[in-house]
Amino acid sequence: MLANAMKTLPNAALAKAAVLMLVVVPLNPVSPFARARVEAYPYGTKDCIEGTNGPGFAFYLGKEKGCTKAIPSYPYLEIDIREWPIPIGEAITTGPDNWAFRCPSSRDSCAQAVSGDVVFDHSTDPTPPNRGVRSTGRYELKFQGGRIENGRFEIVCSDPCG
Repeated sequence: MLANAMKTLPNAALAKAAVLMLVVVPLNPVSPFARARVEAYPYGTKDCIEGTNGPGFAFYLGKEKGCTKAIPSYPYLEIDIREWPIPIGEAITTGPDNWAFRCPSSRDSCAQAVSGDVVFDHSTDPTPPNRGVRSTGRYELKFQGGRIENGRFEIVCSDPCG
């Protein structure tokens, strides 16, 4: 049907239609982080990982902005990073040392990401006397079954470590 319609268009109109299709529907997105997701998790808090799982930091990303508690209300993402200082502008790959989980509800267990990357664009030093933390960045996490969670985040809440 489309092929028949294209045969009747003059060449100039066909060229304009082809350019419009390339602008509206890109064949190869520049970055996997560029895809916008309605269910993205833009707000976060930071907590410390200590003991046998630490040292490191747990970042909890949720849909609601606020500093009421370390773990946001469901659904949320948990990203555990065991690198310090956090590298800025470099991909932190999830795997044996850095974990990521998607926690859909209190009734369902959290699912661990099979792969993924987290990139911090900015992070303040959360150690005294700098008690506040502000971190921004982006994530792309792949889960069993092919589900991908990606988006940008901002962390403005922090529980003190130690």
